[in-house]
Amino acid sequence: MLAPALGLADYPETSPLIQAQHTHIIHGWRDDVVAPGPVIERARLQRLSLRMVDDDHRLHASLETILCDF
Repeated sequence: MLAPALGLADYPETSPLIQAQHTHIIHGWRDDVVAPGPVIERARLQRLSLRMVDDDHRLHASLETILCDF
């Protein structure tokens, strides 16, 4: 999952149960669309693989990392 929309009040489900067998989240510390906090909390609660990168919501500066991870 790339910059998942967690914790957004306008979405019908702000904290979904992620049921995929293998889940890896990549999220930017400087994301100003989706705050890192809810994503970190969801990963912690469900013990999901999470990589936080020094990037914004578009993750353009992290393409090499994304390609390596997936």
